[in-house]
Amino acid sequence: MVNKCAVFATMLCAAALSSTPHLQAQQSAVKNIVLVHGVWADGSGWKGVYNILVKDGFNVSIVQEPETSFQDDVTAVKRILALQDGPSILVAHSYGGSVITGSRHGSISCRIGLHCSAHARRWGKRGRRREALSE
Repeated sequence: MVNKCAVFATMLCAAALSSTPHLQAQQSAVKNIVLVHGVWADGSGWKGVYNILVKDGFNVSIVQEPETSFQDDVTAVKRILALQDGPSILVAHSYGGSVITGSRHGSISCRIGLHCSAHARRWGKRGRRREALSE
């Protein structure tokens, strides 16, 4: 079942990204947006946001995290980032916030990390997924 709070936060992020003139693709140096879902979900939860951003002229990718381990999820995001043509904005929901924090470390292609109701993992902290979720 979809969490109503998560849907609201996702739509709020989409509205902010699509309605802010400085972030519209025609006026922005950053035209790539990578969307990262939370735990116990999949990329289809970003479909509505994807449609809005594509309509506004952005190049949008949705990461399908394997959710086998935190490092595998970070690797999946890094793989999608590497495929982008130019700088990117990473947008994450929930556990995806920890994943994009790990993915942005050392990345020159990611300009902004936007956390929508997300957990930001403290860089350098080691631990299992459960610890990342509780931070």
